[in-house]
Amino acid sequence: MDQVPIHPFLVHFPIGGWLIGTALLWIGVVKKKNDWLNASWACLGIAAVMTVPAVLAGQSAIADFQGTWPPELVRHQQIGTLIPFLMVGLLLIKVHTLFKKDAKKPPEWTLALLASIVAILVIYAGLLGGKLVYLLGAGSRG
Repeated sequence: MDQVPIHPFLVHFPIGGWLIGTALLWIGVVKKKNDWLNASWACLGIAAVMTVPAVLAGQSAIADFQGTWPPELVRHQQIGTLIPFLMVGLLLIKVHTLFKKDAKKPPEWTLALLASIVAILVIYAGLLGGKLVYLLGAGSRG
């Protein structure tokens, strides 16, 4: 029996969660509203957690890939492996700032800028993944 490719299903949750969380973070920074900031960090945290099974499923799918790896697959795999580390790293910085007592906390806009950089990488990895599905049928066949 063929395996059902699960990576294409899982990746939509961290992609959407990170992009929505980043947008909420910028809204919170601009409006200076803690409710928006809290919602953004919840979305970013959930997205980071959901990235782990998505990446593991992708690593499993790439192990089954037959033939020569196209450059898009190599870049997708490299960026896709890097993204969870960046997401978790940003969340650790945020958690660290929550417990920091002195006034040397980084401004929230710097965290929003870092989240935006990760969001750009997420979009790029997603576009590469979409190209692989379109050109090779990757992840669409068992």
